[in-house]
Amino acid sequence: MREPLTVDFHRARRDAEAARPDDPDQLLTEPADLAAYREAVRRYETAFDRAEQEARRRRTSDFSPAEQQALLRAKRFLALAEDPGAGHAERQSAYRRATRELEGLVVLPTGATDAVEQRIAGALGSPPAAGEATTA
Repeated sequence: MREPLTVDFHRARRDAEAARPDDPDQLLTEPADLAAYREAVRRYETAFDRAEQEARRRRTSDFSPAEQQALLRAKRFLALAEDPGAGHAERQSAYRRATRELEGLVVLPTGATDAVEQRIAGALGSPPAAGEATTA
């Protein structure tokens, strides 16, 4: 929350959530509420686009060289964790190492973390049963 565009995004999100009525039918019967909600959502969308554009522009430039290397290692570990050609234990280890690399550098929202973990869980699949042959 150090960046003004990030603050603007979160403020616009909060305002859009506050403008959303509990009963969606209210938007059909109250033109002023519909207009206010539309405007709040438009500001939210615009704030998101601006913050995302700035984040893409800056990428990792705010990180020190050592932090940039940690981000690069985490990216490689995540790629390995998703690689179906890697062994189950190797993929699990890669995911754990990626999360350790990111500690203290990047804080992902819970939804983003859940999505990554779901994707990784799908890539990991079930470990081979004891005595079951694995293909390489």
